[in-house]
Amino acid sequence: ARRAEKALSEVLRDYPEHPDAPALELLRAQVALRGDAAEGTRALRDVAIRRAGTPAATAAEAELAKIGKPVRYTVAEQLDRATAARQHRAMELSRQVLSDLLRDPKTSGHVREAALRSRAYTASRAHDFGACADDLSDLYKRTPSAELREDLLRCLDKAGRYDEALAIWLDQAGRRGGAGKAALREAIGQAIRGGRYAKARSLLDRIPAKERQRGDRLWQDAWIKYRLGERDAAASAFALAEKRLPTDQA
Repeated sequence: ARRAEKALSEVLRDYPEHPDAPALELLRAQVALRGDAAEGTRALRDVAIRRAGTPAATAAEAELAKIGKPVRYTVAEQLDRATAARQHRAMELSRQVLSDLLRDPKTSGHVREAALRSRAYTASRAHDFGACADDLSDLYKRTPSAELREDLLRCLDKAGRYDEALAIWLDQAGRRGGAGKAALREAIGQAIRGGRYAKARSLLDRIPAKERQRGDRLWQDAWIKYRLGERDAAASAFALAEKRLPTDQA
């Protein structure tokens, strides 16, 4: 059993990303169980957690139940299982594990935040950007960090929830200094992407006239006029942008 376990470990060490790696880890755990019950039990639990969402994990749980060691996962292990399931593209399992944690009234605040973050990431990987935005919005109300805001804005934009994204940028645009100016520029771009051209114009008008004559502001001004049906004014604005911008931007 020891020699077989060693041989399997060497194969897994050399080919950790092989498609059969979960099955080989399960086999190694089953071999270990024959030599040392405690070690084999730990190995089977490890497979059940790290390979969640694969047949190997299901088989490991069944093996543990068979030997009278049914799996009862800790909260930390549940979070690890959800991450593993996502990595193995078992999105429904990942969501289920995290949703169970969130429904449990005994779940602590910091674990709830971790579960929400993880479930949002799972939703994003599954291209369910609306669900991603819902979970990140909940988190953002509690801890409005820059990193969280960036992820939330991405999900809102992909979900087509442009007004919510615009509201966040406008809130940031109210800040003083460079951060506020940068947020205003982002808000203009967000308004344009969302088809809110009248709003985009009012935001563009908040930028000093001299700055509106530079770079992307010229194109934005021309595009807004075009989309608002001001064809003559748009033609003049496009001509101005083509004249002033370098060839590679025109």
